[in-house]
Amino acid sequence: MSGGRPKVFGIGFQKTGTSSLDAAFRILGYDTDKGVFINVSAKKQSLWIEPPLTAGKVLAAVLPIAERRDAFSDNPWPLLFRKMDARFPGSKFVLTVREPQDWIASMVRHFGDNPSEMLRWIYGVRSVRGNEARCVDVYEAHNAAVRAYFAARPGDLLQIDILSKPDWAGLCAFLEQPVPDVAFPHENAAERREQARRAWWTKVKRRLWDSAPLPAATMLQIRAASPQGECALSRVLWRKLLRLAATVPFARDLAAMYYCALDRDTPMQAKVVLVAALGYFAMPIDLIPDFIAGIGFVDDFVVVSAALWFMSRYIGASHRERATASLFS
Repeated sequence: MSGGRPKVFGIGFQKTGTSSLDAAFRILGYDTDKGVFINVSAKKQSLWIEPPLTAGKVLAAVLPIAERRDAFSDNPWPLLFRKMDARFPGSKFVLTVREPQDWIASMVRHFGDNPSEMLRWIYGVRSVRGNEARCVDVYEAHNAAVRAYFAARPGDLLQIDILSKPDWAGLCAFLEQPVPDVAFPHENAAERREQARRAWWTKVKRRLWDSAPLPAATMLQIRAASPQGECALSRVLWRKLLRLAATVPFARDLAAMYYCALDRDTPMQAKVVLVAALGYFAMPIDLIPDFIAGIGFVDDFVVVSAALWFMSRYIGASHRERATASLFS
């Protein structure tokens, strides 16, 4: 604990201002945990838990974090609030809430149809898009369950809407802390992410299109391989991918991008970006030549990572499964 203060758990669902709550905790001097990544291969600090996720498995994995830190928000803490209350008597709990339709719209923008084990554990479905009603039901049921659980102990629960009413007074009174002489934090706002995305996208477009080895018209002609022949980019890309699949860690991602570009359901704007990134990888002349040991694929990795970040909403499980089958079966 920090200075003998009780632990405080943010138990509102993600996209209810959990990042702002974490920032507020840090300003107040707490040693915080801003959520735990579980089974997210792209995150080095992610914990691995054998699917399917259960409260027991997750609790065993995150309990050392709960013992070590003072303040918590985001997943998996909302689903463990009863366990934390029993394990750490005297703790405080903050339920961040948001109007349900605003909340689900933010969830769809953030997760789209990308699947995850965490989503399946929380909502009973592997993706948000297409399951909006189910997610809203779970969200509202969770909030109702929290209120019912603390109904006889109102001093242990604070319900706040950080996004519409960011204010220190209620939180500091609840935690018995002095009000800081700074504005209440507003972290991870959608408009900030969009500004960052636009800035990165400008740089990526300049990098990709200025160095593209093929005319845009040719690059947009990418299509599925057939016995009658493939487009030039397909042939070059697959020769390079098959040769490097065992040594280049992002080969599977490249193949998934390829199949996403071929997908008739992928929007044309996304196809353009994917094909541009694939073309950069396939071209024989890079900003950093591939044959330079240790750094030859750094520029390819940067371009591929940027394209994956922007286009992740379109690259689904079926694309990744086809990529794995093509390269490693």
